[in-house]
Amino acid sequence: MKTRIHVIALLLTMIIYTVSSHAESQIYHYQAKVEGMVCAFCAYSVSKKLRGIEGIIADTVTVSLEQNKAEFSSRKKIPESSIHRVFSESGFSLTNIHFNASESVRPAHRRDILLDLNVNVFNTEQFESVFRSIGNIAINTGASLLIEAPQAQEETILKALLMGRKKSVNVEFNPIDIESTAHIQLYQLLD
Repeated sequence: MKTRIHVIALLLTMIIYTVSSHAESQIYHYQAKVEGMVCAFCAYSVSKKLRGIEGIIADTVTVSLEQNKAEFSSRKKIPESSIHRVFSESGFSLTNIHFNASESVRPAHRRDILLDLNVNVFNTEQFESVFRSIGNIAINTGASLLIEAPQAQEETILKALLMGRKKSVNVEFNPIDIESTAHIQLYQLLD
């Protein structure tokens, strides 16, 4: 009898473990309509806010200005109230939020670097026309941008790259501690 109870207990433990580990391995893929975007800088602002929500996998965030749509993935369910709270005072809103669960995240793509530029941040005003040109290239080629710069330079650099543009650009901004340099990389994703 004791052996039978131990076997049943062991089986129940295995079932509970399997169910709980399966639930933890779920990836939730979200799609939402975005309201309030008028330019590429707006799309960047929306993607930055999404990347800041706990649980969202930053590399999966994409925002389309043309389609007024955001897509992102998370390792846990994100309550809609959390998403709405993040956007409550931003001028943007996410509506029609839908998700489906799967077992995997979209695979990371390799990067084909088109431009790799280091700029002295004390001269960013001198480079505004260069930044606008890089923004044009990104929009016309569908390329993405990786920017590593002091946090204080984020808005200055990104406004020159994105402000007023009617197509969105995938931008990742990483703040760095080096106070004198901004690193800008223009790249295309390879399959």
